[in-house]
Amino acid sequence: MNFSAKPTAFRVSIFLVCILVLALAAVLTWDLFTDAEVDRASEQRNLSIALADELRQSGNVLGRLATRYIVTGDPIFKRRYDIVVATRDGKLARPTSGGRVYWDFYFSEDHNSKNPLTGEAVPLLDLLARLGITPEETAMLREAKARSDAISATEGAAIARADAGAAGVRDTAGALAMLSDASYLADKASVLAPIEEFRTLVDKRTHEAVLAAERASSLVRTAIIVISLLLVAILLRTYWIIHRVMGGSIDAVHARIAALGRGDFSQPIVVRERSRASVMGWLADTQARLSANQRNSEDAMRRLQQSESQFRQLAENIREVFFLADTTCTKFTYVSPGYEELWGRTCASLCAEPATWRAAIHPDDRSGVQARIASRGADGKFEYDCRIIRPDGTLRWIRVRAFPVRAEGGQVDHIAGFAVDMTHRTKLEVVTRDDGRRFSSVVDHLDMPCFMANAQGRITYCNDAALALTGWSRVELLGRPSSEILAPFALGPALAASNDSGTWRMENRVMARDGMLAASTWRHIRLTSDEGMVEGTAMVAEPASSRGIPLPLEGVA
Repeated sequence: MNFSAKPTAFRVSIFLVCILVLALAAVLTWDLFTDAEVDRASEQRNLSIALADELRQSGNVLGRLATRYIVTGDPIFKRRYDIVVATRDGKLARPTSGGRVYWDFYFSEDHNSKNPLTGEAVPLLDLLARLGITPEETAMLREAKARSDAISATEGAAIARADAGAAGVRDTAGALAMLSDASYLADKASVLAPIEEFRTLVDKRTHEAVLAAERASSLVRTAIIVISLLLVAILLRTYWIIHRVMGGSIDAVHARIAALGRGDFSQPIVVRERSRASVMGWLADTQARLSANQRNSEDAMRRLQQSESQFRQLAENIREVFFLADTTCTKFTYVSPGYEELWGRTCASLCAEPATWRAAIHPDDRSGVQARIASRGADGKFEYDCRIIRPDGTLRWIRVRAFPVRAEGGQVDHIAGFAVDMTHRTKLEVVTRDDGRRFSSVVDHLDMPCFMANAQGRITYCNDAALALTGWSRVELLGRPSSEILAPFALGPALAASNDSGTWRMENRVMARDGMLAASTWRHIRLTSDEGMVEGTAMVAEPASSRGIPLPLEGVA
């Protein structure tokens, strides 16, 4: 899949969402900044006006202190007067707490036990300059400060006059006259004009700043609303894209995937035609394929079980011993019931103790048997004859033929073989229980002709010995009615004539390709399913007559 091609709608939507989220974050930051600007402008206005008021109030306080000192002569008022002037000029530290003017602290009743003047010693005009006031505003305050200083000079002169009276008598009347004439009062009134002008300028400037910050904040809030609406729209569009790509809700898709993971194909996935290219559509196709594979597997398993059942019945009804072992022949996974008759031991005992197979071999034959097994050919086959000693002490001559059984990858995973009682020169076919592949490998190596027919009497299997006997090819035989090859043969009468074990012998005439009939004795084995239903018949030629007696066609009645 080429992800560098044209961007998908989903990727574009995600990109837009990221951009809008970043824009929203930036706008919110801007909003916080504008709010801070509004607060800063308001605070600057309040502090500027408070300091301007302090200049005005300090002038009033100085006038009152000067008057009280002149009237009473109490030096405390003069000392307070000097403190106010020194603090306003930055020569004494200012108070560090509270909202009151500094002299309120110092002149409180507990000023002897506490010293609140621990702040910075800075002139009043410098404090105002720190607030960033304009040059025009600074000029107004300097003018007010100069007028206030002129008034302070008059007050200082009045105090000096009161202290310099003749003959040690204070000149209170003259001093008070200086603080009450028209010139002094006019100077005090003139201080208020620049302060009020300063307040007007500060109000105008800070008000404009506040308005500008509020306008910016309004724009920010408008931008937040617009971006939020765009985010909602894009998220809705993204949801629609996801729903279209998924072919349903995420929960529904997750439930379907979980069902497929559990192997549950019972509920078919129904999608509309326009959703065939969605995830749900692909899941529907996948479910259909998996369901078909499951049905095919189940059918194959049933056929395998049916074939295994048929081959097991054949293996359990022949006298030869069929075995299945590992590649070292030290562990047996299956041995046919003929082992119990030939060896005189139970099949279970061999599977439990594989060493009993070798232990039963006559001591004089063991080394030869071991040598034959070790010198097996490149094809993995080996064969040996030996004597075995049964538990009752009797001897039996057996012939063992073994060959490798390969897995689908070609590697040898089992050794299969059969043992024939050579004592009475009897050979019977051997089959495996595991599957048709292993059974065919065994039966194909038997010397006796063998056929299998289904319930309809048509040939479904024939080994190489049967082909050699009849001269027909396997393609020509498979599917033909068995009555055309083995005559007389009729499944119904044959089944009726069978004994309880499901096996019987019959004399049959074999139709060869050259037109000759060969008479021979055949063992018939009834094949049934696990439910007991007849599924067909296996026919194996008796060893003594496996080639039959050729008869001319005209000799057949």
